[in-house]
Amino acid sequence: MSGVYNQLLLDGIPIINGLNYTYGISAIPGTLIDNIFISQGLASTIQGHESITGQINIELKEKSEEEKIFLNLYMNSFLSKQANIDYNFNLGNWKSIISLHSTQPGKKIDNNSDTFLDLPLTTKYSLYNKWVYGLQNNSGLYSKITLRYLNEKRLGGQINYTENKQGSNEVYGQIINFSQPELHIHSSYKFNKRESVILRSALTYHEQESFFGTTQYLANQLNYYLNFSYKLNWNTHEFHSGLNFKKLDLNETINLNDNFNRTFGGEYNKNENIAGVFIENTFNWNNKNLQLISGVRVDKHNDYGLFFTPRCLIKYNFSENTIMRASFGTGWKTINLFSENIKLFGTNKDIIISDNLEPEHGLNYGLNILHAIYLENIELQFIFDAYKTNFLNQIHPDYHTNLNNIYIHNLEGKSISNSLQGEFAIELYESLGIKLAYNYLDVFHIENGHKHRLPFNSKHHILSTLSYKPIEGNWHFDCNLHWFGKKKLINTSQNPEPFRRNNTSEPYSTFGAQFTKKLNNMDLYIGAENLFNFKQENPIISWEDPFGEYFNIANVWGPTKGREVYIGLRYRL
Repeated sequence: MSGVYNQLLLDGIPIINGLNYTYGISAIPGTLIDNIFISQGLASTIQGHESITGQINIELKEKSEEEKIFLNLYMNSFLSKQANIDYNFNLGNWKSIISLHSTQPGKKIDNNSDTFLDLPLTTKYSLYNKWVYGLQNNSGLYSKITLRYLNEKRLGGQINYTENKQGSNEVYGQIINFSQPELHIHSSYKFNKRESVILRSALTYHEQESFFGTTQYLANQLNYYLNFSYKLNWNTHEFHSGLNFKKLDLNETINLNDNFNRTFGGEYNKNENIAGVFIENTFNWNNKNLQLISGVRVDKHNDYGLFFTPRCLIKYNFSENTIMRASFGTGWKTINLFSENIKLFGTNKDIIISDNLEPEHGLNYGLNILHAIYLENIELQFIFDAYKTNFLNQIHPDYHTNLNNIYIHNLEGKSISNSLQGEFAIELYESLGIKLAYNYLDVFHIENGHKHRLPFNSKHHILSTLSYKPIEGNWHFDCNLHWFGKKKLINTSQNPEPFRRNNTSEPYSTFGAQFTKKLNNMDLYIGAENLFNFKQENPIISWEDPFGEYFNIANVWGPTKGREVYIGLRYRL
């Protein structure tokens, strides 16, 4: 589900975009996440116009009723360390949680002796505070106020690179340093069982200083979102209407220490204001066995004018055990070139950018079928998904027209994404759970009658998980196996022989496992990621000469750090 065409929500608010997108989900400490809700295909019009192929909503923790203090400590075999502590309390009619997180870097790893770090050194500090007033389903006022602050530094490159050598043309390194404060407000007032009003608002600021070799990338971003809606329940149906406003001010400066004749240095400013109105109704018939969600929104962009976004989602229960869902509609988004394509800084090539980049726009439709079988002590599930996106406009880096340049331009020809997935799940005696899924993803564009697959996308995936927890036991075991098929890579056929790579990657798999033991108020866990120790060989092209014209770290397609073993402790009071 990862990708720029999936809309990312934080507590139901679409605030992760632009500079926030690059590190958005990975910057959230795992212990803060309460739930993750995934919608394949199109989603509701209420949250906006940007969900073209899917939507991911991450709900962050609220005040716990079971524990006052939660502590999580973690360390892995690279000596990277994490610490999390939550404090839960009440203040009058308000419930609150305060959470602190820290990640400290591990040791320097260069197992393939190419003088480059196999994984970056990451230092992170995070503060999270959420206040909740009232109960969401009760009449009257309900409100959530969330404050977050994140400061993160990532350092990579050659093993003898240090922070005081940033921008050096003698030692290659990358350093990314950013800070990000956020404020989210979600308030509703329920007049009675039928009517309520809802306010969702968020303000974030992101400031970043970074070097990629000799290229300096400075950026700051102010992101504001406001959504006011009215909700009416009538008979068995539900009606939403409202308006929203989104503001994004993004300022980027690229300074080139140019020995490569590159032209893309300078300032890039984006001042975006989008005002929108929406209506959406959920119809229920036949004892809610048939549900139709139909909605439409109209948005006015300060540069690109009006956009009309219709969407329709249908759910039908053939029986208690068999459910079908279908969706159809459109979505659109403007491009944030460098934050969404950070790999552009991973080569010494020139980047040629068209001066009339239009918003990306797609038509998506799909089908989901779920069938469950319930037997004594056994539950079976069969799930089938099929989704197709036809892009009316799409912008992606073109590495192949000229191997010395990367071209950024509007879609020429056709661009299509086809996704099929089949999943089988079984649960035995409420103790053993097994899932097996196969995903087929064909993403390509057609230009001048020729089909070109987009790079770095596996056409075939297989994912399997196993979880075992004895009914009377105080331990549980989880593991997963993920197999990736071949990926198309950047064409290097015109490079001199030592700097050429295959046009496709090799298939590979990763295996992870974790064992958890519960002791009173404490959980001890030990696990491993990439247990079979698969690593991409020679991931960096021309690592011997990082300031030469053939240097390229953008062709990485698999793990570079190898096996990671970790141990941790969770404590509740």
